Amino acid sequence: MPITEQEALAWTGPTAADSLVPLPTERLTAATMRLILDFSTEVIHCFIAGGASPPLFALAARVDGSRDLMNCCRRVLERDNSKRRTCDEAPSPDYVAGTRSTQDSFLRTFGHQHEIGNLGGYPFIKLMFHPQLSADMHAYISEAVRIMMSYVTSRRSFITLLYAGSRDWQTCSAWTRGKVLLVARSYREVRSRRGAREGATRTSQSQ
Repeated sequence: MPITEQEALAWTGPTAADSLVPLPTERLTAATMRLILDFSTEVIHCFIAGGASPPLFALAARVDGSRDLMNCCRRVLERDNSKRRTCDEAPSPDYVAGTRSTQDSFLRTFGHQHEIGNLGGYPFIKLMFHPQLSADMHAYISEAVRIMMSYVTSRRSFITLLYAGSRDWQTCSAWTRGKVLLVARSYREVRSRRGAREGATRTSQSQ
């Protein structure tokens, strides 16, 4: 039997989505930096081609100011590739982020819109908080939550971040929004594949 909204609220608790996937606070190693860059690049490929899956959102077709947003995507990918080269060329895998100030500046590019004065230098934040794109992402995530609520029957298979991210969307950082978006995509892809297999099985059994 599908879970109820009350069960979902109880399992999630009052913890904010940002607290479920906090930004790293320790000194960034090459391994951690690459994980962050891979995450950033994967989020960008939700909007433009080039990733393992087709884009989720057609910027050029639907979103106002799409040329500016496409440029934001390009800038993030260029930044990610540049920092990957820095990781590859670093004399020590434990020293790839530069000074603490440099590291903090990098991590701030995944923060909250209200913490930034001019978004021009923060293309990832600009993307994640673009009003129309934000609404599209939230709708996609909310549908993933709806699907989860109709299939999940126990706490073990309940995805807390997915539910909390949809609930707290307006207060989530760009980092958390990206994390929740990727979780939603992964969940919906798994459900789609499972549904296709179940449909094929029913078809073969009816023949």
